[in-house]
Amino acid sequence: MAIRNTFILLFSALLFTQSSAASDKDEFIGTWLLVHSQVLNESGNWQVPENSVGMIGSISYSANGYMSFQSSRSNRSEIPDGSIDDMPIEGLRALLSSYSAYYGTYAIDEENGTVTHNIIASSFPSGAGTSTVRTYSFSGSQLTLLNGENRRFVWKRP
Repeated sequence: MAIRNTFILLFSALLFTQSSAASDKDEFIGTWLLVHSQVLNESGNWQVPENSVGMIGSISYSANGYMSFQSSRSNRSEIPDGSIDDMPIEGLRALLSSYSAYYGTYAIDEENGTVTHNIIASSFPSGAGTSTVRTYSFSGSQLTLLNGENRRFVWKRP
């Protein structure tokens, strides 16, 4: 009888542990800050590309399936007199290229280790209505999103 009760207790504990384990979706929920963006160079090493030096950003995932992303250069140009109306084209180009954002819904495919961002609106209008698939992994308090095979974004919890 004691062996049977011990077996039932251990089996119940195993079931409870498996059902209470966090899913990947639970791990995603919240806000993440950009640690760095890297590209895979020809030697097979990850490096921060010149156009990503000084980038800051955040990505957030809500429990109800919405997400948002923003990145910016930490040293963005000032807008003279607070108005873009009189800025030269070079200044406007620099301003536009130093900030990126989008929001939409997301779906996680745990079996394949991917997250799909379904973009509703973007700082680049051509992005609206598109989807982007990222391979993901978690390591401690970091989230890594792989964009294709040669670019990755590493995020951390604030």
